[in-house]
Amino acid sequence: MALIMLIPQAGRADTAAVSEDQVKAAYLYNFVKFIEWPRESFASDSAPLRICVLGRESVSSILHDITKGKMLNGRSIQVENPAQVSQASPCQVVFITGDNRDSRGTLERLRGLSIVTVGEHDRFLEAGGVINFAIEHERVRFEINAGVARRARLKISAQLLSVAKSVKGE
Repeated sequence: MALIMLIPQAGRADTAAVSEDQVKAAYLYNFVKFIEWPRESFASDSAPLRICVLGRESVSSILHDITKGKMLNGRSIQVENPAQVSQASPCQVVFITGDNRDSRGTLERLRGLSIVTVGEHDRFLEAGGVINFAIEHERVRFEINAGVARRARLKISAQLLSVAKSVKGE
């Protein structure tokens, strides 16, 4: 329910006070509240939940500010901006920004891991991504590929699925 309450305010990309990167960072933070990873996705029961941003450092900077000092299910949240995809494989969420020139290759390298891959371009879900941001009527929306999530052994809550623009692979 908390996600549903945040979406009307955070979803607008056209307000001067809130940038598109701020909206996307807020979504990334809220996504993790509604997703379960297999236990082996973490090095230990107290290991942090890691969100990696491949590309625009502005998103990781904003996300770092949003998550600072916050915990999720007893885990701290760690935001990283790795230089290479190989450094992102231990992350639970990987946001592949539009300025990442090889998102298809990145998805290939992360395939088979229990990682929520998030992108922001057409065909991201078809290429094997889990969540894709889309701008619709000047608002940031998102779509989910539930089949890819299931194959990655991720459990996405019905609440998150219900507020997505679309859900593929159900």
